[in-house]
Amino acid sequence: MSLISLRSKPLFLLIMVAMWIVLDVTDGQAHSGGEAISAPRRGNIKIDGDLTEWNVVRSLAQEITTRPQGWYQIIAGGGKGSNTNKGGLRVSRGQIDGDKDLKVTWMTMWDDDNLYFAFETIDDDINEIKPPYDGRNSRNFEGYWLCFDTKHDAPVKNLPNKKFNTAQVAGLSSYEADDTFWEIAPLTARVAGAAWKKDGQVAEPKLNNPANGHIMAKRSGNSYTFEVRLPWDIFDHFYGKRIKPTDGDIIGFDITVMDVDPVYEPPKGGAMAWSSDFENDNSPSVLGDIIFSTTASVNLTGKLPATWGHIKYGYK
Repeated sequence: MSLISLRSKPLFLLIMVAMWIVLDVTDGQAHSGGEAISAPRRGNIKIDGDLTEWNVVRSLAQEITTRPQGWYQIIAGGGKGSNTNKGGLRVSRGQIDGDKDLKVTWMTMWDDDNLYFAFETIDDDINEIKPPYDGRNSRNFEGYWLCFDTKHDAPVKNLPNKKFNTAQVAGLSSYEADDTFWEIAPLTARVAGAAWKKDGQVAEPKLNNPANGHIMAKRSGNSYTFEVRLPWDIFDHFYGKRIKPTDGDIIGFDITVMDVDPVYEPPKGGAMAWSSDFENDNSPSVLGDIIFSTTASVNLTGKLPATWGHIKYGYK
């Protein structure tokens, strides 16, 4: 299956949109519902942690927050051996006490060579990761999981009332050959960020090499910004060929952010995801979506993203 596109079979899609609207009254999809627009790169993007050049897509910014989103909710007490909703309705592991404790805003752009991300993070206890950087020796570090279903073909499952029980998420689906994630540590003692493959024990050679400058951050008080540049060629092994987005193409995507905070009992800190859950590194069926656009900016409050979302699910 190739990268899903919204540009084919219009009559069929319209029929499926109508079917989705009926189904959506009572049930949520295991695809967790988050939708982000990736706009084409405008001007140069210098990977240095300065987000000035991202102002052109500021209207597309997404939040990772303890406050509930409209598309997805964690069932309280549904954690797999850990508390959920401790400090906020989106917390899927440990404890996070609202936006002052941790809040992340992120944006994405793309061009023919790279997929770009920019992050703004508020964190009341910032921790940089120490060497060695060739593999992490602990899962409990301040970092970000960038999860991808490159062919957008993870199975769709119905879940009642758009709610997930965290303990059940891992079993909903499994990572196939086209699915992957990278673990990103933006703040390090060496300045340039670090990155590991999905098992966490082996560095991703291109992303982890500081000479390439693919991950760079800037810190200021209780906040920091960082940028990530993912060359399309690192997806080749998973997608089977080079990804070349066109208008309306979709890939499955989600972000989990881990916050280390020593004041809490183990796990010291907490985790929350943009669209789904801490178990998204086990179950691609709960990822959200990146929708590629060829326009400079799109107003997310308009009808376009909602329409694309309905067509997307109907098409699958």
